[in-house]
Amino acid sequence: MERIRKFNEKFRLFGEAAKLRGVSWPDNDAMHVCYHRCMSLLFEKFLIHCSEIFGIPLRINGQSERANGPRAILLSNQGDGPVPTDPSVRGTHIIRDPRDLIASAYLYHLRTKEEWCCKPAPANTDLPADRSYQQHLRGLNQEDGLIYELHHVSGAMIERMLSWDYSDPRFLELRFEEVVGNEVQTFEKVLSWYGVSSEDAGNVARYLEFLAYRHIGKKQGRDPSSASHIGGGSPIGRWKTISSDRVLAAFDERFPNALPALGYR
Repeated sequence: MERIRKFNEKFRLFGEAAKLRGVSWPDNDAMHVCYHRCMSLLFEKFLIHCSEIFGIPLRINGQSERANGPRAILLSNQGDGPVPTDPSVRGTHIIRDPRDLIASAYLYHLRTKEEWCCKPAPANTDLPADRSYQQHLRGLNQEDGLIYELHHVSGAMIERMLSWDYSDPRFLELRFEEVVGNEVQTFEKVLSWYGVSSEDAGNVARYLEFLAYRHIGKKQGRDPSSASHIGGGSPIGRWKTISSDRVLAAFDERFPNALPALGYR
């Protein structure tokens, strides 16, 4: 039975991949702008697959000019990459409740193994030369750690969210809260916005859903659309469970108009 199951799985993968033959990319660049702890890894993986499927280059952070061909996919995963002035560019931009961004980043930075966070760096000008960002967070209680986070990495992300030009008609605005649980539908919507035909966009989205099921769902025994998040539980409204009145007061003092400006309450 196991051999039959594996054969059927391979046969289905072959069938899904066959639908991708002949898919074509429109004659324009596409760009996705996101932020740290705002589905940056999910969209990077999505765009890597798109780059491979459509046969066009993916350029990450700061490579906004066309080179080596007429088309490219551009990714700014820290919200600070230059946006092309070309009117034909089609883009997407995603934001998240800034309070959840802070909570998620704080929990992530306590456990990540990313070198910039784990090793002392000159960029951490307010820390001793031998102390890393992570070491400093781990030395603080949760309240002080969240407040430190909102004044540093997360604060920079929120500032970039607030400075974004939301009136740019070339960009489709997305919200983290609306994408969670609707990743496949979002991918199809994004590709259609970029100019990919509806049929091709649907085929690519369904193929990526199948890959996610094979590589995530089968291993973890769950629905792959239910993304894993550090700390467990829902990634939406996490701030309510770990933020105190003091943390929220510090947030309001630093970003007094952020919630209404970004459409949150």
